[in-house]
Amino acid sequence: MKNKKWLNQLKWLWFAVVIAAAGWYFAINFSEMRVYLASIHIGRILISILLLLIAKFITADLTFYSLCITSQPITFQNAFSITAITQLGKYLPGGLWHFAGKFGVYKARGASTKGAARPMIIENLWLITSAILTGIITLLISTSPLPCQLIPLLCSITNQVILSVSLLLVWMIAAFIVEQKVLKARFSPALHLRLSIEQIIIWLLFGTSFWLVFPRNTNINFFLQAVSAFSLSWAAGYAAFFAPGGIGIREASMTLLLAAFFPPETTAIYAAIHRLLWVVVEILLALLCMGLFGLPLGLEQASTQSDDQKAESKQK
Repeated sequence: MKNKKWLNQLKWLWFAVVIAAAGWYFAINFSEMRVYLASIHIGRILISILLLLIAKFITADLTFYSLCITSQPITFQNAFSITAITQLGKYLPGGLWHFAGKFGVYKARGASTKGAARPMIIENLWLITSAILTGIITLLISTSPLPCQLIPLLCSITNQVILSVSLLLVWMIAAFIVEQKVLKARFSPALHLRLSIEQIIIWLLFGTSFWLVFPRNTNINFFLQAVSAFSLSWAAGYAAFFAPGGIGIREASMTLLLAAFFPPETTAIYAAIHRLLWVVVEILLALLCMGLFGLPLGLEQASTQSDDQKAESKQK
């Protein structure tokens, strides 16, 4: 019982630290963000938040299936709760605590070290590769001069289309082979197709959410490049373990990729506004899950088992 009480105290302390760190970050940037917030219609902000929520919900489906296809059955509710609560760990110093938290939950549910690592590798493989793929394809089909500047052959629209289709097919086939042969995951091609579509939808939703924090702009090329900028910058920030939550890395990448539309300082402010919405959504989802479902299934079991073991040892 004491163990469970300690865990409950620790989780609220963790939330307090995360919220304090996020609050400090936005407090020092709020004076600039306030001016730009006034230029954005409230309806766009609300839709942006809604799209973030939907994308987060779909992301939990990846957690759910990464466990199911590695022979670790779980309910979607528990998968969603695990994702919502452990994801806040990325804002703590070191930037790796969300991995440690999810790994600890899987171990507490009875998985071996290898068994806990496999679904995490699969899920992160899905997220990172799909973010890069979506970012590259949306950049190619926009009128951005960047692909042409980097590779002269891509100055041709035909070559851009061919490359986009080729990348999509190679990604889907390669991912399926790696998951089946290397990571020993077992699922049908139909499920792989469904999950591949889900991954692309996630980044289209996140990217659209980012586009909505900018003032109304009907330019389709700006929309595509905003989706591309968000997806590629997220991948860059995710890979930067030294930056909690990719803070700084993601924003710097966005300013570079959207330089054709806005000055770097303007893009940085809108990126900070979207970061604010992102963090608020993540905190609210985590609080909601803890309030409705408690600790993720596994931590509670581990705590109960520990209490039972202590009781048995006292009886002996």
